[in-house]
Amino acid sequence: MDILNIFEINLQKKELFSARKQSGKYELKVSSLIVMDMEASSDPILKSDLPFSSALKQTLIDLYTQVGEISLSWDLKEEDIPKIRETEWMKENYPEEDYDDDYIQEILSGVININSPQQLHEEKIEMNGNWYYPLDNHYSIIACFKEENGVIEDNIYLLNSQDGGQISDMKIGCMEYLQLAYEAKLFYYWQYAYTYKDSDHNERLKAMLPQILEFVDLDLSKF
Repeated sequence: MDILNIFEINLQKKELFSARKQSGKYELKVSSLIVMDMEASSDPILKSDLPFSSALKQTLIDLYTQVGEISLSWDLKEEDIPKIRETEWMKENYPEEDYDDDYIQEILSGVININSPQQLHEEKIEMNGNWYYPLDNHYSIIACFKEENGVIEDNIYLLNSQDGGQISDMKIGCMEYLQLAYEAKLFYYWQYAYTYKDSDHNERLKAMLPQILEFVDLDLSKF
């Protein structure tokens, strides 16, 4: 998987830049920090004493020899919030009297924060007697690997800090997670849209992402 091509070239420079400038009805604010210290970034994985499975260790080496960390986000410009509120789906599901503009801007935005290997090691979380190792911080959701029976497998769990520590098993590995993040264009809570197909998150992604990124070629078939 070509991480830099997917997130820097395709998503940031082509798709988000195009939408931000002039291709669609809405303008985006985009910010990014993609650290490419590739030579050194995989060393903590190679030297780690954490009990990664062999499959996960190889996946992390593949990831961190391409990129040190990724921070990429986008949201609608403030002046476009009233405009998007006028769409039929938004008026029906998020009426103005119940939801302020800041909330609307948040739920119609996207973000990914892929941690460095150091953060993966140092920012582990203990919950219900298990250790979780954070890969991606997405608003209140943290996508993690779980240590279970003395092994950390290549499987992503979601911890939600705003929902009583809810834990959801996505039943996918690291590279599939990154591919889905790209296909969802990092959209707010895309993880729940994927994991829970009958959720409000899924409906919002399918209804609003095509309107925001009107001229981007979207493939939402996995959601």
